[in-house]
Amino acid sequence: MVASDLVRVGLVGAGGVGARHARVLSGLPGVSVVGVADPDAVRAEALAQRCGAAAFADAATLARSVRPDALYVCVPPFAHGEPEAVAVEHGLPLFVEKPLATDLATTERIAEWFHAGLRERLPRAHLVEVTVWEGPDCSATYSYSG
Repeated sequence: MVASDLVRVGLVGAGGVGARHARVLSGLPGVSVVGVADPDAVRAEALAQRCGAAAFADAATLARSVRPDALYVCVPPFAHGEPEAVAVEHGLPLFVEKPLATDLATTERIAEWFHAGLRERLPRAHLVEVTVWEGPDCSATYSYSG
């Protein structure tokens, strides 16, 4: 396998969930974790070393520096918004650990960013539906159909 065949993943969040995803991703053929971002520099550096990746303080610096092919966002619910905005800005596919956010406004904002991006990128034959918030009092489902 040549380096150009690798899917280069940036991982945002170096806590327990991020570490679990890093371990699984690092064991997959054709996948390389190339950057780990976390505001806790010690935690980011420790996980980055285990993956053979570079450590960063935030998702934006990771995306600019190592130009991953995708982002894995494994942050606590209160920290959502910024990492997803980085993915949108850089046109990166992303995996997001749930829950998506702690408030409906952030959840809807993230969904709208991706809904707008899907309208621009998907062929007409695709249908995408994502439930972005589920709770006792509310849910928001966004659909795109060409």
